[in-house]
Amino acid sequence: MPIYAQLRDFWTAGGFGINPGTDASSIARFEQKRAVRLPQAFKEYLQTVNGMSDGLTDEELLSFHSLECIDREWESYPRRAPQFVEIVFADYLINSHLYVLRTDESASDLGVWTTADPENYKTLAPCFDDFILAYLSNPAKIAYCW
Repeated sequence: MPIYAQLRDFWTAGGFGINPGTDASSIARFEQKRAVRLPQAFKEYLQTVNGMSDGLTDEELLSFHSLECIDREWESYPRRAPQFVEIVFADYLINSHLYVLRTDESASDLGVWTTADPENYKTLAPCFDDFILAYLSNPAKIAYCW
């Protein structure tokens, strides 16, 4: 079973409010509006499960954002490195720390890191798929990564 289907099933079994996947045209509109190309793995994630319902979390207090939430909050988060696109796709305990996917203009998946502020960050996974696999294996380790 593909990992994003596993993620959807994990959230469904846990009773976490999730969004149905979004469509390719919504992703394309986001990419055009924000002048970014999303990595293929992240697009597949969004098309399988478009994050959690606004305001809801898993049992570790992690909230995965929908594409609409990512777009709405786009300007709210400072970017660490202008040569990269940094997409805040999840948070822990109402933004106590953020989970950020880094990409570039060629839509390369350059890994996932977490930050509590722009000066302090920690790399969590070399790519989005590895982050999701780590999350499925041990959500608490992802939530309490500091």
